[in-house]
Amino acid sequence: MTAGPARVSRRRLVLLIGVLAVTAVLVLTDDPKTPEVVPAVSRAAGGPTGAAVAPSSYTRAEVPGTADMIAALKPRVVVARVEDAFVVRSWRKPVPVAVVAPPVPPKPEAPAPPYVVLGKQLLDGRWQVFLGLQERTLIVKENDTIDGTWRVSLIKPPSMAMLHLPTGQQRALVIGEGN
Repeated sequence: MTAGPARVSRRRLVLLIGVLAVTAVLVLTDDPKTPEVVPAVSRAAGGPTGAAVAPSSYTRAEVPGTADMIAALKPRVVVARVEDAFVVRSWRKPVPVAVVAPPVPPKPEAPAPPYVVLGKQLLDGRWQVFLGLQERTLIVKENDTIDGTWRVSLIKPPSMAMLHLPTGQQRALVIGEGN
């Protein structure tokens, strides 16, 4: 006799329901061989929080099979320590930050000498130059300092070299041809 397709699928369905029923019974029933593991408590009077300890509670040493379970445990190996779990991380290489030096300010330029040449004179082989500034008349020769700002470096007609002391730059002042 040949069984039809409806009969085979009904047998499979009955077999599947039977297997599920046996699995449910095994899961839901307590196995008396499996000890109940409870957290360790102190048997000292009052316990850790001052409450009385129930006489039915076990310490780890009193639970059957606990020593074997503890021996089977291996210490955890910490592979990496995460300092901050919320830091954004990326696989991309960081872009190098270019350090730009602040621009160097240009050196200050010495101003043109504010003096007006009134004349010059050769006296004992040395030149003297007469300069005017507002209502003052100045008579200067080489190495003289004027107003703490200008020093006469060289007098050699047709020009006179003056050093601007704050900037250290030389400026020329035309004094005319020598007579």
